[in-house]
Amino acid sequence: MSSRRPFVSAVTPPADSPLASWLMGALFLGAVAMLSLPAARGASAAFGWMPLWLLGMPLASLLALWLGRAAAAMRPSVLAAAAPGP
Repeated sequence: MSSRRPFVSAVTPPADSPLASWLMGALFLGAVAMLSLPAARGASAAFGWMPLWLLGMPLASLLALWLGRAAAAMRPSVLAAAAPGP
């Protein structure tokens, strides 16, 4: 029997850190703003295309956070598999 846990259980969802919680809140507020305010669906001279900042950037940050954790969780198993055995 192997005592190693599967890869899926080693990756924690990104919602357990304060940064992830803040990003989820920003994503939720951006979605509410997009659905409620017509001006939030357009472009601004100062910020550019508003949906990018309201939805795209928080979502991209959450994805990067999750991928970073997945890579960090995978790293020890990759190193153990690459190490020469006795």
